[in-house]
Amino acid sequence: MVAEILGKIDHRNVKIAELDAIPALTPASRTYEPYQHGEFARETAALADSILGQYGYHCSGEQYIISKDGGRMFGVRSYGHGARAHSVIDYTDSSTQGELKMQFAFANSTDRSLRAKFGLGAQVMVCSNGIVAGEVVETRKHTPG
Repeated sequence: MVAEILGKIDHRNVKIAELDAIPALTPASRTYEPYQHGEFARETAALADSILGQYGYHCSGEQYIISKDGGRMFGVRSYGHGARAHSVIDYTDSSTQGELKMQFAFANSTDRSLRAKFGLGAQVMVCSNGIVAGEVVETRKHTPG
């Protein structure tokens, strides 16, 4: 089971390929540059795969949701380590309690409502109100350059 993305009212689950068809809701300006959801999700996934792959972790599941108007996107990727690294990890299953697990959460908006946010940890939380929680959390404004 991939970590739950909280607060899905007026949000829907999507596949990563569907994110490419969602246009930015706010045009670029001198102080703001939207980051298209599909590109953001793929580059974020590649970065997480690269960093965690160095330590023997492999993606075991992913989930993406978008807001009703497509302006906000939230995602979580789960990673396993060791012999069962490629199987989906159920965090409620006691038989997987001894396994090393990591999760990478992220949020993006193309309507100027959120900064780009990232969270990494053994268990993360991402909420449609903009909260991203983990052992390590980073945010970045959508500024050009």
